[in-house]
Amino acid sequence: MSIIEFPRSLECDNSSRVCAADLALPVTTISRDATVSEAIAAMTVNRQKMLAVVDAAGRLAKLVTEESIADASLVRLWAASTIPNGPGTASFLKSSVLDFAFPAVSVRQEFEVEDIAKTMLRWRIRAVPIVVDGRPTGIVTWAAVFATSFRNEAPSASISYLTERLRRTT
Repeated sequence: MSIIEFPRSLECDNSSRVCAADLALPVTTISRDATVSEAIAAMTVNRQKMLAVVDAAGRLAKLVTEESIADASLVRLWAASTIPNGPGTASFLKSSVLDFAFPAVSVRQEFEVEDIAKTMLRWRIRAVPIVVDGRPTGIVTWAAVFATSFRNEAPSASISYLTERLRRTT
């Protein structure tokens, strides 16, 4: 597991709009061979709801989220309760993160807030990694996307705008 700080030298080149580079937070990565137990520990220690699963070269391979772990846990619990000698909690915690990870959804540092929000909505994720040359360098969360809408407008106008934009994308 590693935590990668977004390099601040990589700035958004569009000064009039907010983009992913402006909203970046550190990203926690985990290797492809990590277990569910290791993923849960990394999320807990780093207080993150999403981990970037990387290959040996450090390139984004998959995403692990709280939701993907919870969904896999529920399936395992159901299987354990209905199938005699089915998989139990111990085997689940030792299973690979690749067994339940999301595809490698990501944004580039120049993506604008609206495009980031659309990506998150499309994939139903609360955070998305920023990649540079295929490597995760930071994450953008829903909280950052939402907060951006309040910067230069009255809150009610921002909420109306976001509601309308989100309605159009779904």
